[in-house]
Amino acid sequence: MQTPFMELYSKEVIEANFSYDALLKTLLHSAIRYSEEIVSKRMTLIDEHISSKHVYFIKSGIVMLQRNGSVTQFVGSKKIIGLDNNLLLDGSRYTAEVIQTVEAYVFDYEEVLQTLIGMQEGWIFL
Repeated sequence: MQTPFMELYSKEVIEANFSYDALLKTLLHSAIRYSEEIVSKRMTLIDEHISSKHVYFIKSGIVMLQRNGSVTQFVGSKKIIGLDNNLLLDGSRYTAEVIQTVEAYVFDYEEVLQTLIGMQEGWIFL
């Protein structure tokens, strides 16, 4: 039996309305300041155990995520880095290091969080 909640937030609805593209479009059309940056190889975007002040929307390139010195995953285009880091922690859960030059939209973490909290369904992005 499917609940009303499941109908409202089916996998298809989530993918269509709460995706990387949907969130990026919302932020780009809001009053939030952002920059478009190119980050060279071997640069660190986020340090483990240190609160990140930025959220990165990766347009192209590859970033390696490490936790406790071990590689946990590689992320590329249409991925978000830094949004999940500070919610209930005293810093980032991982280190994010660029391994292939990255082009990204860079937003202020607090402004993004305030925008999401102000949206009726912003919690879904978190």
